[in-house]
Amino acid sequence: VRILAIQRLAQWDQEQGTVSMLSTQSFNSPDPTVRAFSLKALVNQDAVYPYQREQLFAMLTNPQEDPMVKIAAAEALDTLELSASEIQRINAALHEEDFRLGQP
Repeated sequence: VRILAIQRLAQWDQEQGTVSMLSTQSFNSPDPTVRAFSLKALVNQDAVYPYQREQLFAMLTNPQEDPMVKIAAAEALDTLELSASEIQRINAALHEEDFRLGQP
C-alpha cells in the first residue's frame, strides 16, 4: 500500500511540478523497497537536490543498507554535480567486498 501511495504521489507531484514531503520522508521507511522506490521516484521526477547529498551518501555507505537502496542512492547521486572525490566515494561503496549485487 505504501509503495502504491508513493507511486501515485510521485505521479501527482510530476503533474504539479512539486516534490511532496512524503517522497522525501519515505527515505526513512523501515521497508527497503519503499526507500528504493522513493529514491527512484525522485530521480524520475528530476527532483534530487544537493541538500539531499549527505543523506544519499549515508544510505550508500551504510553497511546495513539493502543493496537495492544503495543502487537507488547511487543513481540519485549521479543526477547531481559531483566532485571527483564524491565520484570515488560512490565507486568505492558500490565495489566494496561486502556489496556484491547478487554476484558470486
